[in-house]
Order: sequence, then C-alpha cells, then structure tokens
Amino acid sequence: MKHINNLKIEGFRGIRDLRIEGLGSVNLIVGGNNAGKTSVLEAIELVCNPISIAKFVETSRGRDRAISNFRVPLETSVEWMFPVSRSQDQNEGSMGRELIQLEASIHGVRHSYVTSCVETKIIKTYENALEPYDQTESRALEITLRHFYMALVEVEEKISFLTSELPRGLRTNGKDIVPSRMVTPVDHRMLPIEAKSLTQTFQSDKKGLIYLLQMFDSDIMGIELLAPDGVSAIPFIQHRYKSYVPVSVYGDGMRRVLTLASAVIQANHGVLLIDEVETALHHRNLSKVFSWLVEACSLFDVQLFVSTHSLEAIDAIVDTFIDVDLETENVSLERLDRIVGYRLVQQTNQTIAKRFAGKDLYSLRHEFGQDVR
Repeated sequence: MKHINNLKIEGFRGIRDLRIEGLGSVNLIVGGNNAGKTSVLEAIELVCNPISIAKFVETSRGRDRAISNFRVPLETSVEWMFPVSRSQDQNEGSMGRELIQLEASIHGVRHSYVTSCVETKIIKTYENALEPYDQTESRALEITLRHFYMALVEVEEKISFLTSELPRGLRTNGKDIVPSRMVTPVDHRMLPIEAKSLTQTFQSDKKGLIYLLQMFDSDIMGIELLAPDGVSAIPFIQHRYKSYVPVSVYGDGMRRVLTLASAVIQANHGVLLIDEVETALHHRNLSKVFSWLVEACSLFDVQLFVSTHSLEAIDAIVDTFIDVDLETENVSLERLDRIVGYRLVQQTNQTIAKRFAGKDLYSLRHEFGQDVR
C-alpha cells in the first residue's frame, strides 16, 4: 500500500499552516463546525491526483452536489478553493487569492502540490460572426497546477475556465500518485451506485454485504444486478416476500451502505475519504457498518480517512478495534494501534491538529468520558 504518512497544508480554502503527522491505516478526523474537516479530505484528494484538471474541477464542485442545477458558477467554485490573501498589497489579476500549497509524504517520498489562480479575460467570437461586435468578453480564471517530486518539477498543467462553462476535453497528464475516492454526505442520494464496483464486492464478500443489508430488513435474502431495460445494470434486493425490489425503494441507510461498498473497490490499493461517516446510519448500526468497512479496506489495501462530528460515531469507531473474550471478559486493546484520531482547532493564522493514538482515544472516552471533538 502507498500510505500517506504525513500531510502539510500551507494554504487551502480556510486552512493555513496545518501539519498532520503519523497517519495510520484508519484515520479519524474530528472538530467543530468550520474547523476544516472536509477541507482536509479535499486536500488529500488533490495530493493523490496532482496534475488532474478534471479532479481539480470535481473537488471544487463537490460541495454543490446536493443542490444539483442550482450550483454556483464554475469559476466561483474554483476561486474559493484558494485561500484569501492576508496581504494588503495585491497585484493586478491576483483577485486577493494566495497559492494552494500542499505537501505529503507518500510511502516515504515527498510530493508537493502548488496551484495558482490568475484572473483574465476571454474574447469569444460567435460562429459565422460578420461584425466585430459579434464578440463577448468573459471573465476567466487561468489555473496552473504544479507537481513537485523530491523537490523537482515533475509536471505542469495550465487551463483557462470560461465563466460558468465546464471546459471541454479535460484530461489528466501522467498517472495518479495514489488512487482515491471521496464519499460526501449526499453521494448515496445524488450519485448512482456503480454496478461494476458492486460486482467486485460480491466476489470478495457478498455474505458480509448481505449481513449488513439485513440490518435494515431481516427478510432480505440477497442482492443482484439486473437490467430491466436490457442495457443498464441496477442493484435489486432479493426479498423473501416481495421478490426483487429496486434499491431505490429502500431508505437512505441501505443506499449509504451500498455506496460505501462501491467506494472501497474504487479506492483499491489507494485512499478512501468519507466525509461525515455517520450520515444516514442509525447509531445502533454504526459499529457493524464500520467494522465491515475497516475489514473491507484491509482486504482491498485501502487507507481510510473518515470525518465526523458525532460522539456516537467516535465511540462506535473506537469500539470496532476492541476485542472482548466472552468467556473471561478480558478486553484486548492491541488492534487500537490501527487507528489514529486528529482533532482540528481553527485559530486566527493557523489550524492545529491534536493527535490521539487509538489507545488514547479509548482511554479518553471509556475511562474519562471526555469529549474529544
């Protein structure tokens, strides 16, 4: 596995000078509202795909998925990826924005990601225009992505974004450093469940997945991919009394589980980022879902990052790594070494990450009852 060992964010959205060190196989990110939890996940997504314009656009618009066609203009989404300048002196075209600067140690190798944004104008001439006034001037942002590998410039990519228009022919130069998949709190509602990924999940752990689905309905007997139109495969639930039922008939919890299962496969040998992991899941089911998720990530060689602002979710996650001997009632904490927690605190000119080893998280919650958020 190409683990991310350390992460440094010098500037990204509202985060400045944040250092997250000693990352583990499973990483829990907590903090208050607007502490930067989602931004940390987005920064990791960019570092994993440093010269992908398509990924940059996708990340910039990720928070707008819930409002569909009512998205803010593309150039506005992109602009707010960049930290607001703290300097009173601004050059022409700077828009008062600073560079995005990220750095990560991946499998012991240092990678740096630097992105700049400059405001410019685009002159657009309409097709078959006969007069000079058949042109319009549009605001555009020129984005330059730079990836530094071992302090050397590896790749550079430039593109201009037209106002409110998605550039055509977006491409990626080079390969991703690490495969990554982001799951937002609304993906189970806004995005289709990928049939191909579920097929691979079935092959590896179909019984485990069905066990999870039975938390929502004990009469579920299985899950199949069927194509009612003869073309597109759709997940159907095999029910004891209702024959085959489309997944869409069920509630958010089941769709969330299937979305997570699909995401694990897409992050194979890479990084899985889950924002607000508790979304759509009842607190009684959290331990079962997270226990399955951790084992699935281990099976597919995936480093896991999850954010939450729920104490119930934190307890459920920590309890996943505790082994209890039913005969002696002895508690083993050895597996807690697999999880690391980070609490983000936003300060005026810096974001602080307080690190908790797994055993410290357990002690703080079970022995002292402290709120680690």
